[in-house]
Amino acid sequence: MLLSKKSVEAGKVCLAEGLPFAIVLVPSSSEPSFFAAISTRSYVSGRIVAGSHFVISRFGKVSPSELIEIGMELSPDEILETYSQRRERSLPLLDDSVSTAFEEHCGRVEQIVASRDDINSKVVLSRRISLSSGRDPFEVAEDYFSLFPDCFRSIYFTVETGLWIVASPEMLLCHDGADNSYKTVSLAGTRAVSDGCWDEKNICEQRLVTDYISNCFRDAGLEPVVGPSENVRFGQIEHRCNAIRSVGSVPPFEVALRLSPTPALCGYPVAEAFEMIESLEDFDRECYGGFIGIVAGPKTELYVNLRSCRCGRSPSNSDRWNYRLFAGGGVNIMSVPRLEWEETERKSSRLRDVIMNGIHK
Repeated sequence: MLLSKKSVEAGKVCLAEGLPFAIVLVPSSSEPSFFAAISTRSYVSGRIVAGSHFVISRFGKVSPSELIEIGMELSPDEILETYSQRRERSLPLLDDSVSTAFEEHCGRVEQIVASRDDINSKVVLSRRISLSSGRDPFEVAEDYFSLFPDCFRSIYFTVETGLWIVASPEMLLCHDGADNSYKTVSLAGTRAVSDGCWDEKNICEQRLVTDYISNCFRDAGLEPVVGPSENVRFGQIEHRCNAIRSVGSVPPFEVALRLSPTPALCGYPVAEAFEMIESLEDFDRECYGGFIGIVAGPKTELYVNLRSCRCGRSPSNSDRWNYRLFAGGGVNIMSVPRLEWEETERKSSRLRDVIMNGIHK
């Protein structure tokens, strides 16, 4: 098992007690880190925090004070010893929500396409997918995490955000204070795994992200160094990607908050795309499209919250869990509505299948 029995038991107790927690697996690791505390705290720039902590940001341009932190204050043993004998517990609920219909999504794509007059602009349109399952979120997380060992994976809960499961292939920013190095990736464009050449739509979409990140680095006083293009696989789909690096002495969260949300999750120009998202999408993205990560000593590792879902007990059936998934894609003047829908189907298919059916081992 990737998630130890003790960490899962402690996580379930935290969930029932309303205590913030996060179980985290960094890419290529099979050793999870456990974060838990009596309460969350807000990020304060320049504050020195002892030990490690887990950081959460919602979607959109947020201020530093809106970041949520979970310290590594309570161990699984301490949680189980302190709270395991309590009997009055209530699991967080998640209301039933309506999934975005095919016609709705395609209609919104058409509106975006009609509003574009330049291939160098796009809007990342997402849809909501609501599922009900008898599978426990910790079972779902165990199966889902095992499928994507190269992703940043976490199951986390706070009263402010609810319970989330994430397996993200997209780094927002990694910073090492030991040598003042920064690394991020320009990851965008989506297709089924292929040996062929990328089409113009996806090449342009990903180039916008590369240019935006490079400009954010320069605005922060960092000179970006862009690596060669590569393909990054996620299940049966793949994305175009460039690593971007720099060296400097800018606080990492100052850079991260400039970057988020990138055009890969919002669009370009970012402010205009964000306005169109708010006008077209009839739901709150919540944490989807924001970022999560770990700060441990001089190292900061932040990843975009995508390939994710929110979870909660069904209010109408205590034996069922509701899952709220989000999936999106970049829409520009060359987009075809049906193909945009199919892209969101591919992006969400593995998580949907794990929620409903598990994996066969």
